[in-house]
Amino acid sequence: MYDKDQFDADFKNCFTKFMIKYWGERCSEHEDGCPTCNAWDNFDIMIERLENPDSVYTYRTKTLEMYDLKELEKMSALGWNAFAATYMSDVMSNLNTMFYFRKKL
Repeated sequence: MYDKDQFDADFKNCFTKFMIKYWGERCSEHEDGCPTCNAWDNFDIMIERLENPDSVYTYRTKTLEMYDLKELEKMSALGWNAFAATYMSDVMSNLNTMFYFRKKL
């Protein structure tokens, strides 16, 4: 049986580890223009949406080249919406952006 609360908790835990790995811990003081602060701001927006009880979604992550529109169109045709994207600056590859997709259950 699908347990939304457990899935959300697992996703948040996984995403938090991802954020720390690629962006580091949150800055002690928020600074406009700081890439780490901006990344954590996006994290907060995603988690706020995740915790909205009116939004029951399933999630999927996929690493793509930042402007891979064909792949984004394919995902969209399958009913997945791009929820957020996080650029991974230290990845030495064309596949440099982790996209978070969601689909309404």
